[in-house]
Amino acid sequence: MKPPARSDAPILDTTVLRELRALGDDDAGFLKQLLELFYRHFPGRVSELHAALSASSAGRAAAAAHTIKGSCAAIGALRLAGLCEEIEEQIACEDFVGAAAATARLEAEYLVVKQALDVEVHGGDRTSEPLCTRRDHDG
Repeated sequence: MKPPARSDAPILDTTVLRELRALGDDDAGFLKQLLELFYRHFPGRVSELHAALSASSAGRAAAAAHTIKGSCAAIGALRLAGLCEEIEEQIACEDFVGAAAATARLEAEYLVVKQALDVEVHGGDRTSEPLCTRRDHDG
């Protein structure tokens, strides 16, 4: 599935989330574990992307953006995946300034996606533990 390339894409693909729940026999624990891994690794991968863009290293930057895009698509985060695709396109054109600006948007959108995933997984039940933990910021 190719992600929508622009920010008007839906935040989440709920079909992907349903499929991930089904893989865990409809046990939300599997999906929560998958999302925890995503949250744990996302900041470090974005840091790698920033470093590669700062160094004008198209190869490293493209690899980092592609890795992030795949992770986002795997959990149904369509808008994040679309932003990554936009970043890849800018890197291909050696527009490192534009790619850096899009990366800043990616980081802001990540917070929106985390909130949407939390609601999706917990069904709006605010008595549950949030998915966003202190590990979100571990590198």
